[in-house]
Amino acid sequence: MATVALDASGEPLPDGARRTDTVWQGAVSASFPVLGSRTGAVALALELGWDYTRHRSNDAFYCYDAQAVRVGLSARY
Repeated sequence: MATVALDASGEPLPDGARRTDTVWQGAVSASFPVLGSRTGAVALALELGWDYTRHRSNDAFYCYDAQAVRVGLSARY
């Protein structure tokens, strides 16, 4: 059961509408070899990624866009 949607002051919407949400998410990632000719049996890679979330709602507190960037180093042997 959905909760009652709130306006920006935290009060229920005048029509008493229940909260409805739409969420879109996307992600992109890439891996790039690092020092391939020098690591022998271990394969090192630079890992990069970007995540995006778009959240829309009739509740004032749940309309936002969020982004995250990831950077890492991986090792395989």
